[in-house]
Amino acid sequence: MDAKSVPYRGTFPLLLLILSTVLPAQEKIPGDGYTEEGGGKPRIFQRLSWVPEEYALRYEVRIEQLSPEGTYRPVLQQSTGEDHLVVSLPPGIYRYSVGSYDLLDRPVEAPPWMDLTVAPWPAAGVPVKGPAWYFSAGYEPAVPIHGQLNRILDANFYPLGVCIRFGALPFRWGNFSTGIETAAGYIRLSSHYSQGDAGFTVSGHFTDLRTHLVFQFHGQTLPVTFQMYGGGGLGLVFNFQKTGPDFKAPKTAGLFPLVTTGLSARWHISGPWYLALGMEYLFIFSQDKTNPGYLRPHIGGGIRF
Repeated sequence: MDAKSVPYRGTFPLLLLILSTVLPAQEKIPGDGYTEEGGGKPRIFQRLSWVPEEYALRYEVRIEQLSPEGTYRPVLQQSTGEDHLVVSLPPGIYRYSVGSYDLLDRPVEAPPWMDLTVAPWPAAGVPVKGPAWYFSAGYEPAVPIHGQLNRILDANFYPLGVCIRFGALPFRWGNFSTGIETAAGYIRLSSHYSQGDAGFTVSGHFTDLRTHLVFQFHGQTLPVTFQMYGGGGLGLVFNFQKTGPDFKAPKTAGLFPLVTTGLSARWHISGPWYLALGMEYLFIFSQDKTNPGYLRPHIGGGIRF
């Protein structure tokens, strides 16, 4: 639902933030309700909020809908002492006003009418036109779980790692979305190897670029999204070397194919911003047949637009 402001020079500057949310149908909400097709599905509600007046006793909210004949008809008039009001409006063109009343319950001044549009909600089973883009970044270390190289080295955890993701979800059916994403990651490899009295340090860098097919499930009553993905790409190991007390081996590099799969949950904390928590499995097809596999826990944040 989008709102367009009109100029207002009074002492009550109005800021409208309309957040579309899905709430349980049994919650008591003033105004006419809008129910999606099919019985038992949740109603769609909108939250209207404004900047509160310092000495306001209450607010009077009026909403009118534009009829096919071109005239406005009243659909809601509600008084509230809060700085917000939850309503349930079907798709259409509306105008609204919010008037404040002082401590003696007198109107401060006549509030202006402002335009308001409620966009149609997508019907279940019909994909949404146009993609939903997102970008995220976060901390992503690596935990080696198998492979000859991991058994030789002493490292059980590589703590330095990051990952960025950019994706598009052009298709949606009800609470499910699907699309693709491109992800890039980096891990700092460092460990120690000892055999008898001999020992040396192994260090290097691993970066990767991969493409995933993404499936998302959107919660109805909670601002949480669950995501499952899988795909493949290429990984580059560079500046990989062994050093000891009296020697230093030449640096080596290698480019290897890899596959990944993972699960994550996103908590939409405010508007388009979200926090992400997940786990990924990465398998590298290395030329020396060590075939290392890693678990990569992920915590980060992002924006959807």
